[in-house]
Amino acid sequence: MNHPIIQQQAEAPLSIHLLRYLPQRRGFNWRALDPAAIRSASDLPPYLILGPLDKASFKRSDEGWSARWQGTEPDTWFELAYEAAGQQWVAEDRWRGIAGSITTYKTRIPLPVVIGQAMYGWFPENWDRAAKALLEASYQLQVIEPKKGAPSMCGIPDGPARTIAFPIAVGELRGFRDRLRDCLEHWQLPYPVAAEARLTYQGVCWHEGEAPGWADTTRPEDAFRQSVQDTGLVPFGYPRRSEEPGKPAAWTHTRELYFVYLTLLFAGLTDLLHRLASSQGPIRKVDDPGLRFEWQPLVLSAGLEHLAADLTLDDDPRTTLVYLRFQPLAQWGKTVTAGKLVDAMRSADDDLARAEAISAGVVTHIGRIVERMDSEERA
Repeated sequence: MNHPIIQQQAEAPLSIHLLRYLPQRRGFNWRALDPAAIRSASDLPPYLILGPLDKASFKRSDEGWSARWQGTEPDTWFELAYEAAGQQWVAEDRWRGIAGSITTYKTRIPLPVVIGQAMYGWFPENWDRAAKALLEASYQLQVIEPKKGAPSMCGIPDGPARTIAFPIAVGELRGFRDRLRDCLEHWQLPYPVAAEARLTYQGVCWHEGEAPGWADTTRPEDAFRQSVQDTGLVPFGYPRRSEEPGKPAAWTHTRELYFVYLTLLFAGLTDLLHRLASSQGPIRKVDDPGLRFEWQPLVLSAGLEHLAADLTLDDDPRTTLVYLRFQPLAQWGKTVTAGKLVDAMRSADDDLARAEAISAGVVTHIGRIVERMDSEERA
Protein backbone atom coordinates (compact mmCIF):
# COMPACT_ATOMS: atom_id res chain seq x y z
CA MET A 1 0.00 0.00 0.00
CA ASN A 2 3.03 2.31 -0.11
CA HIS A 3 3.20 2.49 -3.91
CA PRO A 4 3.31 6.12 -5.17
CA ILE A 5 0.12 5.59 -7.18
CA ILE A 6 -1.74 4.40 -4.08
CA GLN A 7 -0.37 7.34 -2.09
CA GLN A 8 -1.45 9.72 -4.85
CA GLN A 9 -4.96 8.27 -4.98
CA ALA A 10 -5.26 8.70 -1.21
CA GLU A 11 -5.21 12.46 -1.88
CA ALA A 12 -8.34 12.29 -4.03
CA PRO A 13 -11.03 14.70 -2.75
CA LEU A 14 -13.65 13.13 -0.51
CA SER A 15 -16.41 15.11 -2.22
CA ILE A 16 -16.72 17.31 -5.28
CA HIS A 17 -19.52 19.84 -5.50
CA LEU A 18 -20.83 19.65 -9.07
CA LEU A 19 -23.74 22.08 -9.23
CA ARG A 20 -26.75 23.57 -7.52
CA TYR A 21 -29.79 24.63 -9.51
CA LEU A 22 -32.39 26.90 -7.91
CA PRO A 23 -35.63 27.81 -9.69
CA GLN A 24 -36.51 31.47 -10.02
CA ARG A 25 -39.40 32.25 -7.69
CA ARG A 26 -40.79 35.45 -6.28
CA GLY A 27 -39.99 35.99 -2.64
CA PHE A 28 -42.39 35.06 0.12
CA ASN A 29 -42.31 36.02 3.81
CA TRP A 30 -43.46 32.99 5.81
CA ARG A 31 -43.17 34.84 9.12
CA ALA A 32 -45.71 37.41 7.94
CA LEU A 33 -48.24 34.84 6.70
CA ASP A 34 -51.65 35.72 8.10
CA PRO A 35 -54.43 33.54 6.65
CA ALA A 36 -57.08 36.16 7.46
CA ALA A 37 -55.19 38.75 5.39
CA ILE A 38 -55.04 36.68 2.20
CA ARG A 39 -56.92 38.50 -0.56
CA SER A 40 -55.54 37.05 -3.79
CA ALA A 41 -53.29 34.30 -5.16
CA SER A 42 -50.40 36.78 -5.08
CA ASP A 43 -50.52 36.66 -1.28
CA LEU A 44 -49.73 32.90 -1.30
CA PRO A 45 -46.36 31.11 -1.70
CA PRO A 46 -45.48 30.52 -5.38
CA TYR A 47 -44.45 26.90 -4.67
CA LEU A 48 -45.63 24.50 -2.00
CA ILE A 49 -44.65 20.83 -1.48
CA LEU A 50 -45.75 19.25 -4.76
CA GLY A 51 -45.62 22.05 -7.32
CA PRO A 52 -46.19 25.67 -8.33
CA LEU A 53 -49.30 27.59 -7.35
CA ASP A 54 -52.21 27.29 -9.77
CA LYS A 55 -53.44 30.88 -9.53
CA ALA A 56 -56.70 29.98 -11.24
CA SER A 57 -57.51 27.57 -8.39
CA PHE A 58 -57.66 30.35 -5.78
CA LYS A 59 -61.17 30.86 -4.39
CA ARG A 60 -62.14 33.30 -1.64
CA SER A 61 -65.38 34.00 0.20
CA ASP A 62 -66.59 35.15 3.60
CA GLU A 63 -66.03 31.59 4.83
CA GLY A 64 -62.32 31.70 3.94
CA TRP A 65 -60.25 30.70 0.96
CA SER A 66 -58.63 27.73 -0.78
CA ALA A 67 -55.89 27.17 -3.35
CA ARG A 68 -54.07 24.34 -5.08
CA TRP A 69 -50.40 23.82 -5.97
CA GLN A 70 -50.09 21.60 -9.05
CA GLY A 71 -47.37 18.93 -9.45
CA THR A 72 -45.58 17.72 -12.59
CA GLU A 73 -47.30 14.32 -12.30
CA PRO A 74 -50.88 13.66 -13.41
CA ASP A 75 -53.41 14.03 -10.59
CA THR A 76 -50.72 15.35 -8.24
CA TRP A 77 -51.40 18.38 -6.07
CA PHE A 78 -51.24 20.00 -2.66
CA GLU A 79 -54.39 21.83 -1.55
CA LEU A 80 -54.69 24.29 1.31
CA ALA A 81 -57.80 25.94 2.74
CA TYR A 82 -58.45 28.47 5.48
CA GLU A 83 -61.73 28.17 7.38
CA ALA A 84 -62.46 31.53 8.98
CA ALA A 85 -65.20 30.35 11.36
CA GLY A 86 -63.04 27.73 12.98
CA GLN A 87 -59.77 29.64 12.52
CA GLN A 88 -58.14 26.53 11.11
CA TRP A 89 -56.00 25.20 8.28
CA VAL A 90 -57.23 22.28 6.18
CA ALA A 91 -54.50 20.69 4.04
CA GLU A 92 -54.78 17.74 1.66
CA ASP A 93 -52.43 16.18 -0.87
CA ARG A 94 -52.42 13.61 -3.66
CA TRP A 95 -49.62 12.00 -5.72
CA ARG A 96 -50.51 10.31 -9.02
CA GLY A 97 -54.05 9.88 -7.79
CA ILE A 98 -53.01 8.34 -4.45
CA ALA A 99 -54.31 10.20 -1.39
CA GLY A 100 -51.66 11.20 1.11
CA SER A 101 -53.23 12.84 4.14
CA ILE A 102 -55.86 15.33 5.22
CA THR A 103 -54.78 17.56 8.10
CA THR A 104 -56.77 20.09 10.12
CA TYR A 105 -55.02 22.40 12.61
CA LYS A 106 -55.76 25.68 14.29
CA THR A 107 -54.14 28.66 12.57
CA ARG A 108 -52.35 29.63 15.79
CA ILE A 109 -49.93 26.87 14.76
CA PRO A 110 -47.67 28.21 11.98
CA LEU A 111 -48.32 26.65 8.59
CA PRO A 112 -44.71 25.37 8.15
CA VAL A 113 -45.09 23.43 11.41
CA VAL A 114 -48.41 21.96 10.28
CA ILE A 115 -46.95 20.81 6.97
CA GLY A 116 -43.48 19.77 8.07
CA GLN A 117 -44.40 17.90 11.25
CA ALA A 118 -48.05 16.90 10.97
CA MET A 119 -48.15 16.01 7.28
CA TYR A 120 -44.63 14.97 6.36
CA GLY A 121 -42.94 14.12 9.64
CA TRP A 122 -43.58 10.59 8.42
CA PHE A 123 -43.76 10.31 4.66
CA PRO A 124 -46.87 8.60 3.20
CA GLU A 125 -45.89 4.92 2.92
CA ASN A 126 -48.33 4.32 0.09
CA TRP A 127 -46.52 6.95 -1.98
CA ASP A 128 -43.17 5.26 -1.36
CA ARG A 129 -44.55 1.84 -2.33
CA ALA A 130 -46.16 3.21 -5.48
CA ALA A 131 -43.00 5.12 -6.45
CA LYS A 132 -40.86 2.01 -5.99
CA ALA A 133 -43.17 -0.10 -8.17
CA LEU A 134 -43.39 2.58 -10.87
CA LEU A 135 -39.69 3.45 -11.05
CA GLU A 136 -38.33 -0.12 -10.88
CA ALA A 137 -40.77 -1.15 -13.64
CA SER A 138 -39.59 1.75 -15.81
CA TYR A 139 -35.84 2.08 -15.16
CA GLN A 140 -32.79 -0.03 -14.37
CA LEU A 141 -32.49 1.09 -10.77
CA GLN A 142 -33.38 0.13 -7.21
CA VAL A 143 -35.53 2.21 -4.86
CA ILE A 144 -34.56 1.87 -1.20
CA GLU A 145 -37.69 2.50 0.84
CA PRO A 146 -37.21 4.15 4.24
CA LYS A 147 -37.72 1.90 7.23
CA LYS A 148 -41.23 1.90 8.65
CA GLY A 149 -41.69 4.86 10.97
CA ALA A 150 -38.48 6.58 9.83
CA PRO A 151 -38.74 10.38 10.13
CA SER A 152 -38.96 12.34 6.90
CA MET A 153 -36.86 15.38 6.02
CA CYS A 154 -39.28 18.02 4.76
CA GLY A 155 -38.22 21.48 3.69
CA ILE A 156 -40.64 24.38 3.37
CA PRO A 157 -41.83 25.19 0.75
CA ASP A 158 -40.11 22.45 -1.27
CA GLY A 159 -41.30 19.39 0.59
CA PRO A 160 -39.65 15.99 1.14
CA ALA A 161 -36.51 15.24 -0.85
CA ARG A 162 -34.90 12.17 -2.43
CA THR A 163 -31.45 11.33 -3.77
CA ILE A 164 -30.57 9.55 -7.01
CA ALA A 165 -27.14 7.92 -6.62
CA PHE A 166 -25.02 6.18 -9.27
CA PRO A 167 -21.32 5.43 -9.89
CA ILE A 168 -19.38 7.28 -12.54
CA ALA A 169 -15.82 7.25 -13.85
CA VAL A 170 -13.64 10.18 -12.86
CA GLY A 171 -13.07 11.03 -16.52
CA GLU A 172 -16.82 11.40 -17.08
CA LEU A 173 -17.55 13.70 -14.14
CA ARG A 174 -16.84 17.00 -15.90
CA GLY A 175 -18.86 16.11 -19.00
CA PHE A 176 -21.78 14.93 -16.89
CA ARG A 177 -21.72 18.12 -14.81
CA ASP A 178 -21.60 20.37 -17.87
CA ARG A 179 -24.40 18.54 -19.68
CA LEU A 180 -26.60 18.53 -16.60
CA ARG A 181 -25.98 22.21 -15.94
CA ASP A 182 -26.90 23.10 -19.54
CA CYS A 183 -30.03 20.95 -19.37
CA LEU A 184 -31.20 22.48 -16.09
CA GLU A 185 -30.75 25.98 -17.47
CA HIS A 186 -32.76 25.00 -20.55
CA TRP A 187 -35.51 23.10 -18.72
CA GLN A 188 -36.10 25.76 -16.04
CA LEU A 189 -37.53 23.18 -13.65
CA PRO A 190 -39.85 24.38 -10.85
CA TYR A 191 -37.87 22.44 -8.20
CA PRO A 192 -34.23 22.67 -7.03
CA VAL A 193 -31.53 20.11 -7.88
CA ALA A 194 -28.09 19.67 -6.29
CA ALA A 195 -25.32 17.35 -7.50
CA GLU A 196 -22.27 16.14 -5.60
CA ALA A 197 -19.69 13.45 -6.35
CA ARG A 198 -18.58 11.51 -3.27
CA LEU A 199 -15.81 8.97 -2.96
CA THR A 200 -17.59 5.76 -1.91
CA TYR A 201 -16.29 2.34 -0.90
CA GLN A 202 -17.86 -0.49 -2.90
CA GLY A 203 -17.54 -4.23 -2.41
CA VAL A 204 -18.94 -6.48 -5.14
CA CYS A 205 -19.48 -10.20 -4.47
CA TRP A 206 -20.73 -12.60 -7.12
CA HIS A 207 -21.16 -16.32 -7.79
CA GLU A 208 -18.53 -17.68 -10.13
CA GLY A 209 -19.81 -18.02 -13.68
CA GLU A 210 -23.13 -16.30 -12.98
CA ALA A 211 -22.63 -12.59 -12.40
CA PRO A 212 -21.80 -9.77 -13.04
CA GLY A 213 -19.98 -10.55 -16.29
CA TRP A 214 -16.48 -9.40 -15.43
CA ALA A 215 -13.83 -9.86 -18.11
CA ASP A 216 -12.70 -13.31 -16.97
CA THR A 217 -12.73 -14.52 -13.35
CA THR A 218 -10.11 -17.13 -14.17
CA ARG A 219 -7.79 -14.16 -14.79
CA PRO A 220 -8.24 -11.73 -11.88
CA GLU A 221 -5.79 -9.33 -13.51
CA ASP A 222 -8.32 -8.75 -16.31
CA ALA A 223 -11.01 -7.83 -13.80
CA PHE A 224 -8.52 -5.50 -12.08
CA ARG A 225 -7.75 -3.78 -15.38
CA GLN A 226 -11.46 -3.51 -16.25
CA SER A 227 -12.14 -1.88 -12.88
CA VAL A 228 -9.47 0.76 -13.52
CA GLN A 229 -10.98 1.49 -16.94
CA ASP A 230 -14.49 1.70 -15.48
CA THR A 231 -13.71 3.95 -12.51
CA GLY A 232 -10.43 5.73 -13.24
CA LEU A 233 -9.11 4.62 -9.85
CA VAL A 234 -7.05 1.69 -8.54
CA PRO A 235 -9.11 -0.98 -6.73
CA PHE A 236 -7.97 -2.66 -3.52
CA GLY A 237 -6.11 -5.47 -5.26
CA TYR A 238 -7.31 -8.29 -7.49
CA PRO A 239 -10.71 -9.92 -7.02
CA ARG A 240 -10.45 -12.73 -4.45
CA ARG A 241 -11.92 -16.20 -4.92
CA SER A 242 -13.37 -18.12 -1.97
CA GLU A 243 -14.99 -21.53 -1.59
CA GLU A 244 -17.23 -23.16 1.00
CA PRO A 245 -18.27 -26.82 1.02
CA GLY A 246 -21.57 -27.35 -0.78
CA LYS A 247 -21.71 -23.79 -2.17
CA PRO A 248 -20.63 -22.29 -5.49
CA ALA A 249 -17.33 -20.46 -5.53
CA ALA A 250 -17.61 -16.71 -4.98
CA TRP A 251 -15.52 -13.72 -6.00
CA THR A 252 -15.11 -10.46 -4.09
CA HIS A 253 -13.87 -7.20 -5.57
CA THR A 254 -13.35 -4.07 -3.43
CA ARG A 255 -12.60 -0.54 -4.52
CA GLU A 256 -13.23 3.16 -4.08
CA LEU A 257 -15.04 5.04 -6.80
CA TYR A 258 -17.04 8.20 -7.21
CA PHE A 259 -20.82 8.17 -6.89
CA VAL A 260 -22.88 11.10 -8.09
CA TYR A 261 -25.59 12.05 -5.60
CA LEU A 262 -28.41 14.05 -7.19
CA THR A 263 -30.64 15.53 -4.50
CA LEU A 264 -34.08 16.82 -5.51
CA LEU A 265 -37.65 16.89 -4.32
CA PHE A 266 -39.84 13.81 -4.23
CA ALA A 267 -42.24 15.90 -6.33
CA GLY A 268 -39.66 16.05 -9.15
CA LEU A 269 -38.33 12.50 -8.93
CA THR A 270 -40.21 10.90 -11.82
CA ASP A 271 -39.88 14.06 -13.90
CA LEU A 272 -36.09 14.28 -13.61
CA LEU A 273 -35.54 10.55 -14.17
CA HIS A 274 -37.59 10.78 -17.37
CA ARG A 275 -35.54 13.75 -18.56
CA LEU A 276 -32.18 12.14 -17.73
CA ALA A 277 -32.85 8.67 -19.16
CA SER A 278 -30.80 7.68 -22.22
CA SER A 279 -29.73 4.41 -23.79
CA GLN A 280 -26.02 4.91 -22.98
CA GLY A 281 -26.18 7.10 -19.87
CA PRO A 282 -26.19 6.27 -16.15
CA ILE A 283 -30.02 6.45 -16.06
CA ARG A 284 -31.54 3.86 -18.42
CA LYS A 285 -35.01 2.56 -19.10
CA VAL A 286 -35.66 -1.15 -18.68
CA ASP A 287 -35.53 -1.81 -22.44
CA ASP A 288 -32.20 0.05 -22.91
CA PRO A 289 -28.86 -1.82 -23.01
CA GLY A 290 -28.36 -3.49 -19.64
CA LEU A 291 -26.37 -2.01 -16.76
CA ARG A 292 -24.48 -4.44 -14.55
CA PHE A 293 -26.00 -4.58 -11.10
CA GLU A 294 -23.12 -2.76 -9.41
CA TRP A 295 -23.62 0.17 -11.82
CA GLN A 296 -27.37 0.53 -11.44
CA PRO A 297 -28.61 3.74 -9.79
CA LEU A 298 -30.24 3.88 -6.38
CA VAL A 299 -33.06 6.11 -5.18
CA LEU A 300 -32.48 6.94 -1.51
CA SER A 301 -34.02 9.05 1.22
CA ALA A 302 -32.34 12.42 1.00
CA GLY A 303 -29.16 12.61 3.06
CA LEU A 304 -28.86 8.85 3.58
CA GLU A 305 -25.31 8.95 2.23
CA HIS A 306 -24.45 11.37 5.08
CA LEU A 307 -26.53 9.78 7.84
CA ALA A 308 -26.02 6.05 7.25
CA ALA A 309 -22.75 4.16 7.56
CA ASP A 310 -23.35 1.55 4.87
CA LEU A 311 -25.84 -0.26 2.66
CA THR A 312 -26.00 -3.84 1.37
CA LEU A 313 -27.92 -4.76 -1.80
CA ASP A 314 -28.79 -8.01 -3.58
CA ASP A 315 -29.81 -8.41 -7.21
CA ASP A 316 -33.04 -10.23 -8.06
CA PRO A 317 -31.53 -13.69 -8.82
CA ARG A 318 -29.35 -13.21 -5.69
CA THR A 319 -26.14 -13.98 -7.55
CA THR A 320 -24.55 -10.58 -6.88
CA LEU A 321 -24.19 -8.60 -3.66
CA VAL A 322 -23.07 -4.98 -3.48
CA TYR A 323 -21.86 -3.40 -0.25
CA LEU A 324 -21.51 0.39 -0.05
CA ARG A 325 -19.72 2.30 2.67
CA PHE A 326 -20.55 5.94 2.24
CA GLN A 327 -17.27 7.27 3.62
CA PRO A 328 -13.99 5.97 2.19
CA LEU A 329 -11.70 4.03 4.50
CA ALA A 330 -9.16 6.84 4.71
CA GLN A 331 -11.86 9.25 5.97
CA TRP A 332 -13.79 6.88 8.24
CA GLY A 333 -14.57 8.50 11.57
CA LYS A 334 -13.74 12.03 10.45
CA THR A 335 -16.41 14.67 10.93
CA VAL A 336 -17.80 16.55 7.93
CA THR A 337 -18.85 19.94 9.28
CA ALA A 338 -21.00 22.59 7.63
CA GLY A 339 -17.88 24.71 7.20
CA LYS A 340 -16.15 21.93 5.30
CA LEU A 341 -19.16 21.57 3.01
CA VAL A 342 -19.12 25.31 2.26
CA ASP A 343 -15.39 25.12 1.55
CA ALA A 344 -16.04 22.20 -0.81
CA MET A 345 -18.48 24.31 -2.82
CA ARG A 346 -15.93 27.09 -3.11
CA SER A 347 -13.16 24.74 -4.22
CA ALA A 348 -15.30 22.67 -6.62
CA ASP A 349 -13.31 23.37 -9.79
CA ASP A 350 -10.00 22.75 -8.03
CA ASP A 351 -11.30 19.51 -6.53
CA LEU A 352 -12.53 18.25 -9.89
CA ALA A 353 -9.23 19.11 -11.59
CA ARG A 354 -7.32 17.35 -8.79
CA ALA A 355 -9.42 14.20 -9.12
CA GLU A 356 -8.94 14.22 -12.90
CA ALA A 357 -5.16 14.60 -12.56
CA ILE A 358 -4.95 11.76 -10.03
CA SER A 359 -7.10 9.52 -12.21
CA ALA A 360 -5.08 10.30 -15.32
CA GLY A 361 -1.91 9.28 -13.50
CA VAL A 362 -3.53 6.06 -12.30
CA VAL A 363 -4.83 5.09 -15.75
CA THR A 364 -1.50 5.86 -17.42
CA HIS A 365 0.48 3.91 -14.86
CA ILE A 366 -1.76 0.84 -14.96
CA GLY A 367 -1.85 1.02 -18.75
CA ARG A 368 1.93 0.78 -18.91
CA ILE A 369 1.95 -2.19 -16.57
CA VAL A 370 -0.70 -3.95 -18.68
CA GLU A 371 1.24 -3.29 -21.88
CA ARG A 372 4.37 -4.74 -20.30
CA MET A 373 2.51 -7.83 -19.08
CA ASP A 374 0.91 -8.34 -22.51
CA SER A 375 4.33 -8.04 -24.18
CA GLU A 376 5.80 -10.60 -21.80
CA GLU A 377 2.93 -13.02 -22.47
CA ARG A 378 3.34 -12.69 -26.24
CA ALA A 379 7.07 -13.28 -25.89
